[in-house]
Amino acid sequence: MNVCFIMYPWENIDPENDTSLALIRECAKRGHGVAMCTPANLTIRDSVTSAFCMVIGRMDKVPSTLKGFYRKAELREEMLPLAGFDAIFFRANPPLDPLMLNFLDSVKDDVFIINSLQGMREANNKLYTAAFGDAHSNIIPNTHVSKNKEYLVKQIKESKCDKMILKPLNGFGGSGVILIEKSAMNNINSFIAGLLYYQCRWNVKLCNTSRLY
Repeated sequence: MNVCFIMYPWENIDPENDTSLALIRECAKRGHGVAMCTPANLTIRDSVTSAFCMVIGRMDKVPSTLKGFYRKAELREEMLPLAGFDAIFFRANPPLDPLMLNFLDSVKDDVFIINSLQGMREANNKLYTAAFGDAHSNIIPNTHVSKNKEYLVKQIKESKCDKMILKPLNGFGGSGVILIEKSAMNNINSFIAGLLYYQCRWNVKLCNTSRLY
C-alpha cells in the first residue's frame, strides 16, 4: 500500500512521543510506501488534486525506536496525485482548515481517508460535545462556552467548585489549558480579558474540574 499523511511539518515532530510518527513508523515497518505533506502543500492542476510530498525512502531494517526511525529516515520531495494513494491519514493540528477538506472532497471516492471528511466537519472542535445530552453532568463536565468576559467571570464566581479549567475550543495537546482557582479572583477580570484578546479572541470552554478528572 501507499499511504499519505497530511500533517504538520516533519521538523515539528517530537521524535520521542509523537503519535503520528508512531503510525508512520508502523507503516514503514509493514513495508508500505509512506509520504507526508502539510495542508499548505495541496494543489489542483488540470482538475487533478496533488500534493508536494516528502517521501520516506525504503529501509532494509526499520529502527525499533521512534527516535532512531526519525533520525535514520531519508526524505525526498516529490509532487504526487492524491488519488494514487491507497489511504490518507489526516493528522494536521487544529484549527481545521475548511479549504483543505475541499481538496480532499475531490478524491474521497478514490482513496480511503482517515477520519471521514463529514466527521471532521461535524466534530472539528470542542463544541461537538454540546450536541450530546447529559443533564446531570455524569459524563460531560458542567461546561460554559462564551466570548463574553462578564459571563465567564460570573460562572466562575457562582460555581460550587474551587477550581475550573479554561481552554480554547481549537486547542490541542493541552496547549492553552489554564487552571483557574476561586481563591485568586482579584485579577480574574483582567486575566480573562487578556486571554480573549491576545489568544486570537478565543471562544473559551469553561469546565468544572470535579467532573473532568
